[in-house]
Amino acid sequence: MGRTPSPIAWRQLWAARAVLVAALAALLLASKVIDPALQLAWTWLREQPWYNSPFFETLQVPVVSFALYLGFNAVAAAWPEFDMRDESDQRAHGALAHQGRAVKEASWDFFSYVLPLLVLDSCTRKFYPGWVSRADWQSEPYFGWQTTRLLPEAGPTVFDLLFKPVAALLFYDAVFYFLHNAFHRVSALKEVHSVHHEHVKLSWTTTNQLTVVERVSLVLLANEALKLVQAHPLSRNVFVVLFLFALAEGHCNLDLPWGVDKLCPLYTGARAHVTHHDRFACNFAPFFAHMDALFGTSSQCVQPCVLFQRGDDCARDLGFKPPRSWFWDDLLGLPMAQQQLRRRD
Repeated sequence: MGRTPSPIAWRQLWAARAVLVAALAALLLASKVIDPALQLAWTWLREQPWYNSPFFETLQVPVVSFALYLGFNAVAAAWPEFDMRDESDQRAHGALAHQGRAVKEASWDFFSYVLPLLVLDSCTRKFYPGWVSRADWQSEPYFGWQTTRLLPEAGPTVFDLLFKPVAALLFYDAVFYFLHNAFHRVSALKEVHSVHHEHVKLSWTTTNQLTVVERVSLVLLANEALKLVQAHPLSRNVFVVLFLFALAEGHCNLDLPWGVDKLCPLYTGARAHVTHHDRFACNFAPFFAHMDALFGTSSQCVQPCVLFQRGDDCARDLGFKPPRSWFWDDLLGLPMAQQQLRRRD
């Protein structure tokens, strides 16, 4: 098992959080200056053939995914002490091996995921609720050969770019919590999700290890989340980057000392998702911790219990227990040893 990284000092942790909050506040306060600049940038962007293409959003996914694979590979190679796999598994699944598998995964995704969506993009018209009127969208047939997207003239605001992608992530996370729970508890759905857990050791290539049914359901859920918050097309692009980063980071097996989960206690992080793949009966929410905390399925309050074995029911009930003080411990930045002592009392 990789060495547990040294905890961030309490002052450093809160200083980093203060800087992030101050940066967000500064962006919002300066929105009257930034919003016109965003409008100019959007006017230029929507006139570019490559961005106005109906295939842009679909092609963004494999490009960003492949970049993230290579990025996490580089981090794992540079700082192997943060890798949660044991040393023998690190040698067997080294950086070069992961890069080779990333290429294979990207190639397979193109045919199993990207190509069908490209066909759909070529013959159906995209709609952006809240930004394009339904009358304009219905001015041309829904089905037919598409060469451009119907993009709005109005550009996004700072609020649209900062908060709507996060709002969509929160909605996706909440709905997927129940869907993921069903994948593990309902016998008819276990086979649908079983492919995702067919691995020797968790790695970022596991992110795309999905059945067609599961992949389609996740794409539809993400799309509906974006429609619900009425995301601008550029906000959708930001969402894709955040969404794919969160998926890859959750499966990367890297417990980084400056990871998002250290800066934001509501975020789960890689260690929590590794625990899910080890125990199966906890940490069902993909990104945030509040759903598991509310329903008692957090690894902090659930005993190890294998829910996921094929054809077998869980040996014991989950036993919904109230969450302990782990949330506040993380929020206050208490060292791990002190947290364990508090929980033992």
